[in-house]
Amino acid sequence: MASHRTLLLLLKACGSIGASEKGEEIHAYIAKERLLERNLILSNALMDMYAKCGDLVKAQEVFNHIQMRDEISWNTLITGYARHRHSKEVLECHGRMQLEGFSQNTVSFLATLKGCGTIELIKKGMETHAKIVKEEILESNILVGSALVDMYAKCGAIYRAQEVFDKLVMRNVVSFNVIIGAYVEQGHGEEALQHLENMHCEHISPNATTLTCSLKACGSIGARDRGQKLHSYIITKGLLESDELLGNSLVDMYIKTKLLEEAQEVFDRLLIHDVISWTMLITGYSEYGDESKALHCFQQMQEAGISPVEATFVSGLTACRNLRAIGKGQYIHGEAMNKGLEEEVVIGNTMVSMYAKCGLLGTAKDVFDRLLCRDIVSCNALMTGYGHLGESLSVLNIFQKMKQEGIEPDATSFVCIINAYSHGGLLGKGQMYFTIISKYYGFAPTLDHYNCVVDLIARAGHMYSAMAIIKKMPLHPGIMIWHSLLGACRKWGNVALGRYAFDEAVQLDEGDDAAYLCMFNIYSDADMDDEAKYIERLRVEVMNR
Repeated sequence: MASHRTLLLLLKACGSIGASEKGEEIHAYIAKERLLERNLILSNALMDMYAKCGDLVKAQEVFNHIQMRDEISWNTLITGYARHRHSKEVLECHGRMQLEGFSQNTVSFLATLKGCGTIELIKKGMETHAKIVKEEILESNILVGSALVDMYAKCGAIYRAQEVFDKLVMRNVVSFNVIIGAYVEQGHGEEALQHLENMHCEHISPNATTLTCSLKACGSIGARDRGQKLHSYIITKGLLESDELLGNSLVDMYIKTKLLEEAQEVFDRLLIHDVISWTMLITGYSEYGDESKALHCFQQMQEAGISPVEATFVSGLTACRNLRAIGKGQYIHGEAMNKGLEEEVVIGNTMVSMYAKCGLLGTAKDVFDRLLCRDIVSCNALMTGYGHLGESLSVLNIFQKMKQEGIEPDATSFVCIINAYSHGGLLGKGQMYFTIISKYYGFAPTLDHYNCVVDLIARAGHMYSAMAIIKKMPLHPGIMIWHSLLGACRKWGNVALGRYAFDEAVQLDEGDDAAYLCMFNIYSDADMDDEAKYIERLRVEVMNR
């Protein structure tokens, strides 16, 4: 017969490596020998083993059979639920524990705070905070203090978290990691990096977690210089090759700060290239304009035997869309289908957008029709595609169907609609939709909307009405508006207004070749050869500077 000490060691070993089947065998042996009824320590160890293996149902069953529970029994169960983010059960156990007359200690406080943070139950967290203050634990226990900071941060009360942090008598790398991580998650990158500086002032060395959070902060606010300093520190400490997560965070920081060459260099130095690092690199190249490189990386990743995930497919399809690389796009589409991802909303939307932009509207419509869940993004993508081909009727049909399905239009939807009416020559309806953007849908027209309505009105020959809209705009006119007006002035032969639009365009961009060409044509069409030659000389002079 195995001794109690041996059984305890075996259960601890099973819990540490997640060997639940072996743990069940030991449980069966213990039950057969009727050891649980007379050994609370063994019951607690058995419950702890199941909790660590993630089998909380069996952990609860063991707990239910314990006749004389102690604080360790309760804390083991509460900690198990907290570890696996079963916050509701944490709080229920906490309440029952108090009803049975057990006072809270450090372990139960930690579990309760974790539970409150996970389900953002700030009121319960504040009650627990008050008890911790009453028990005078905060001043002497840095773990409880850090857990309290974390609870407030997860509940979105970052300033309360800061107040608790400021009152901690002792701070260590764990408490700094909590407050830095909290600021990063709330989108306050500058404050996070300030706490990194404070760590240095308090002579506390950052660990891999600190550096990972700090790199994320640098990426979020575009702090290139500070990110590069962190990179130098990581190299000095020899951490890059030994910590996979840190390496990926460094790649991500360089991508977010648009330093793609540096991101590639770090990536090349990583000992392990996983799907996360590959996806980061592919996404970076796709987002920042090197789509060919993105597709090359996609191919390299597959050749390395690493299977793409949803985000990888989205970035690959986006690169194909921007390059209009329809062959590669169809290949990636097929790969996504093989993994059963075609009907995923984000991938489906990206496929619709890719096929639409490549001019394969039939295929885009097929993908759109197969989507289990259509949303505003997929509708806008298809409308944009039809709009680029001048198929105004198709745009309007999709818009009507979208409204029938209860999908609310957004700003992009109205750009598509006004453009459709513009190309269809339906001035009145286009102006009507421009008017209802703010009146019925509650958002102010953007520069894109003004571009569309000016194009609509000017294209119909009402140049001075278009000019009146431009003068009343609450936004500064962009170069596209002046291009629209220039195009209409050429169509209708309005030289004076054309020259005005030309002067405004070149003020925004002196090297705007399209504006020079249009103005040259306006003068030529009006048989104003001297003025046309002047515009051409001016264009050559500007281009040669």
